[in-house]
Amino acid sequence: MPKLSEYYNYENERFAPLRNAAREVTGALGAQNKWLDTMQEWLFIERGMKHTSDIIHGIAHRALAYLDEFSDVLHQRHLATEYPGTAELDERFTDPSEIFEAALEAIDRTGRALKEFRDRANETDLAPLAIATEAIMDKVSREQTVVLALWQMWDQGMSASSFDNWALHFKEGGVG
Repeated sequence: MPKLSEYYNYENERFAPLRNAAREVTGALGAQNKWLDTMQEWLFIERGMKHTSDIIHGIAHRALAYLDEFSDVLHQRHLATEYPGTAELDERFTDPSEIFEAALEAIDRTGRALKEFRDRANETDLAPLAIATEAIMDKVSREQTVVLALWQMWDQGMSASSFDNWALHFKEGGVG
């Protein structure tokens, strides 16, 4: 009879297809956190957009909560969470619309990675893991909606201070 750790690991052919997909998720969430934290610094320090920065900062930190939730998904089958390195965000921004575009790209990368993991879990008859991953996918999708709303309002052409005042009320409305 095998020991638990001998069966429930990525060396087992049943779980092997999950390893790279899981690493993509943890890497994407780590990057989302780090990169959006960098973006919020630019919004606050370079543009003085505190409330907009706070919204982006909140999304960055929720990525870590989603990472914990995803770890719990893996732990349902006693699989270890692996944390690949995160590249530094080396883009230089000149306009908030560039921030919103880059934030959406980072969040979209997370969504694609989660979808890939869900698909691998379904293919290996691990529907509970797939369903739990879909719950995280929904939360990540809601983050995209927030950034899309920010970008849409920024495109209205208002001043940075007027926009940031709007972002304060947007945030106080429980969004972001």
